[in-house]
Amino acid sequence: MSGLRGHSNRVAAGEWADAQIALRDSCAAQDRQAVRVVAAQATDADDCRELLAMLGLKAPGQG
Repeated sequence: MSGLRGHSNRVAAGEWADAQIALRDSCAAQDRQAVRVVAAQATDADDCRELLAMLGLKAPGQG
């Protein structure tokens, strides 16, 4: 019986890891979209950098 419980825990851990990866990917996609919206609305590069910094976002290529 304990062998089955161990299997169940591994499956649950795998599902949790998959959910974490999906969450990370979703957040990254939302961040990219937010950067595009900010860039489209900013008046110049300095304005864009300042707005992104306020939101805790980085422009592509800035890490």
